[in-house]
Amino acid sequence: MSRQLPEYYRIARIAGPHGVKGAVRLNLLGGSPESLTASGSCWLLPGGDWQRRRSVTVELFGADHALAYIEGIDTREAAEKLRGSVLAQSREHMPELERDNYYVEDLRNCAVIDDKRGRIGTVTDSFAIPIYELLEVERPGMRPLLIPFIASIVRRVDIERAEIEVNLPEGLWEVYDD
Repeated sequence: MSRQLPEYYRIARIAGPHGVKGAVRLNLLGGSPESLTASGSCWLLPGGDWQRRRSVTVELFGADHALAYIEGIDTREAAEKLRGSVLAQSREHMPELERDNYYVEDLRNCAVIDDKRGRIGTVTDSFAIPIYELLEVERPGMRPLLIPFIASIVRRVDIERAEIEVNLPEGLWEVYDD
């Protein structure tokens, strides 16, 4: 049985307004800012409900930050109301990835299996830091574990089976063990 993959990919979260003409600051969540404009528009998710597609113009100003100008948002007050909202793109408009690259949305809900401990939890999120991505792994009855998504730790990713095999480095588990 093949796994149902997400229909939409969350690309950025609106951090707040920028200036007085409705621009917003974005924190990129995965993928590239170009994904937001690949089809000329993207989906806006404020407060849990997908709204209609909006035309978006994006300017990159850092590894994980950008500015966006969203159709219909032309004042600082309107931009402020979008704080915390998510911009997303449909799967069909996402660029193809190179081998061993994955979209964060595809990694969510994957079981994480350690060489020594067996199944340790489920991926709930990912965070970009300057050198690599961190997978947030929810562990039953414990604090979440942050695992660097690097070749020396991540041995295999099977999106179809929703499994990620890892070899946790000595001490990483204990750092998060209460």
